[in-house]
This record gives sequence, structure tokens and C-alpha cells, in this order.
Amino acid sequence: MAASRLGTKSYWDEYYATELSNYAASGDPGIDWFAENVSDRLMSWLCDELLLEHKEVDVLDIGSGNGAFLFELEERRGWEGSLVGI
Repeated sequence: MAASRLGTKSYWDEYYATELSNYAASGDPGIDWFAENVSDRLMSWLCDELLLEHKEVDVLDIGSGNGAFLFELEERRGWEGSLVGI
């Protein structure tokens, strides 16, 4: 089995160079999965952008872990649809 490119320094150098370039262009740091407000940012995007025009949306969260994201989505939702985590 061939080694994965993910294990190379060149891959990560290129990856982080792209991230820095994106940040410089947009000023948006993207998603920091360890930040305290990551859930708020994701919820805002879902509720403000995606669900603004579509009130009936079904959500399938694959790899949902303990389902915390879906529980928070349930509390904030203002639409009709199913929430399923696997």
C-alpha cells in the first residue's frame, strides 16, 4: 500500500499556504473546530443562509457523535423537517 500524501510535509505546507491565502483574501478565519463559538457560527450559517429560503429541510448529520449539534439545531430551528444523526 502506498503512503498517503497526507503524511508529507509538502502537503501540509501547501494546505496551510492556501489557508493563509484564503484568510488574506476574505478576512474570514474559517471554522476553528476548537473555538468556543464554532457552534454559533455554524448555526448562524445554517439558519441565516441555508434555511432563509427553505423552511422545510431535512438534516442528516453523519458522524454526529453525541448529537450535540443536532440538539442545538433542534432548539434553534424555525422550520419543518427531520433531524437524523448517525
